[in-house]
Amino acid sequence: PRVEEGCVIDAATHDAKTREDWWYPAYVADACPGLPDWEARNDCAALFATPDSGGKGRFLGGPVDWLKGDQERVDGLGMDIIVENAGTAGALWAALDAASANNEPIVLFNWTPNFVEAMYEGAFIEFPTYEDACKTDASWGINPETTHDCGNPKDGYLKLGVNVEFPNKWPNAYAAVQQMNLTNLDVAQLAMYVDIDGMEPEDAAAKWLADNCARWTGWSGADASGCPEAPEAPAPAEDSSDPIKLPIHNWSSQIAGVYAIGAILESTGNTVEYISADSSAVYTAMCEGDMDLVHEVWQGAFGPAFEPRVEEGCVIDAGTHDALTREEWWYPTYVEDVCPGLPDWEALNDCAELFATPDSGGKGRFLGGPADWLKGDQERVDGLGMDFIVENAGTAGALWAALEAADAKQEPIVLFNWMPNFVDAVYDGKFIEFPTFEQPCKTDASWGINPNTTHDCGNPAAGYLKTGVNVEFPNKWPNTYETVQKMNFTSADLNNLAAYIDIDGMEPEDAATKWLADNEDRWSAWIAG
Repeated sequence: PRVEEGCVIDAATHDAKTREDWWYPAYVADACPGLPDWEARNDCAALFATPDSGGKGRFLGGPVDWLKGDQERVDGLGMDIIVENAGTAGALWAALDAASANNEPIVLFNWTPNFVEAMYEGAFIEFPTYEDACKTDASWGINPETTHDCGNPKDGYLKLGVNVEFPNKWPNAYAAVQQMNLTNLDVAQLAMYVDIDGMEPEDAAAKWLADNCARWTGWSGADASGCPEAPEAPAPAEDSSDPIKLPIHNWSSQIAGVYAIGAILESTGNTVEYISADSSAVYTAMCEGDMDLVHEVWQGAFGPAFEPRVEEGCVIDAGTHDALTREEWWYPTYVEDVCPGLPDWEALNDCAELFATPDSGGKGRFLGGPADWLKGDQERVDGLGMDFIVENAGTAGALWAALEAADAKQEPIVLFNWMPNFVDAVYDGKFIEFPTFEQPCKTDASWGINPNTTHDCGNPAAGYLKTGVNVEFPNKWPNTYETVQKMNFTSADLNNLAAYIDIDGMEPEDAATKWLADNEDRWSAWIAG
């Protein structure tokens, strides 16, 4: 439109052919054999689901301000997909690197020419063939109700544009501009110098100029003797000698797990400092530079504290473990004998008096975790109008002692529990089923069954378990960061780490040592290089 208006001039077209579209690494075709067809991708949507995608497949797009129209395409083609936007190009490549390390399905935004094709084998999704009308005329294409029911151009141009006054102000420079011509290889190399070799953009440009002197002097008519010398390749990045600060929280799998993480980091030459830390305030401490890495970020408990810090840019979402988490009110199954409507939350409320204690004023008692776990239990009681009081246990051990005592006498009890956890291996029980969690439940009073309060829902039924790092971590410990991105705990790992302490009575350091010995093949594969 600006060229048509006459304020911009289409000055030249490079030889490079461009494509920007959805892309997947080649190994994904093994799990979704109809690829690269877009309908096959849609049929396989569940393979690309994440803990945050509500059962739909995730497409990882570029930053929102790139304006690629991905959501419009999903709507136009009726795809069972959610669009999640990475904050930066670097976040795209970090996600691709992490997924490729574990052969996990991923579809993300990519383009050519780009350095990615030199490092990963993959293919673009083939959508309906692009025509200009696709973006503007709803009647065009397979969906008569919307636009964007097509792919992007497969052989797009790469042009050079100038202000309409450019030829008058700089006529000699304009003659050179019209001769400029980059190839696909040129663009890919320039990206590779920065994104793979770690060069500063100015140094990358200087290297390209030195390596392509005959070409660019031909465009400008400059004397070839004026070509700069290529800069020396940067020295390999070295990790900082500063200790990596790791938090110790107050539940068994985390305490044992952090000692295991610390041992892995020490095996790569780092020093580690363990610091007792509040499990919710730790993300603010990361933003202030007082903590470096948290390896157990549970969605239900810590998502509200973690996710805003990621959005602010002071914390990095460094990886998602295979473990799926749930944190919720729980009861041993013998309670169903006296409250048969369970696990429904309304049935629990109808049976509230069964859970009364001498101190609960006739209301049912819910035994929550330590108050600093910030589970929002009182907010839920208020939001759902439940006939319960919340009593907080001082420690996780106090929860299990209360459960053991109640179980021995078959007394009704409802308490906070989570999975993965050792409790599954010792007691038969179930989680209470509250209204299904959605993100607005915690922030928007108008959402849900109570228009006057938030928290009128349960916690995520299949929540994420993530690793988070301080935003400076990749710069201070670049080699170690590659290891951190590959760390991946399963539900069985967390169960075992908790059981070693809570059932077998092991010290946390000994529990970590046992886990490391039993899983050496796995964690040694995480170590970069």
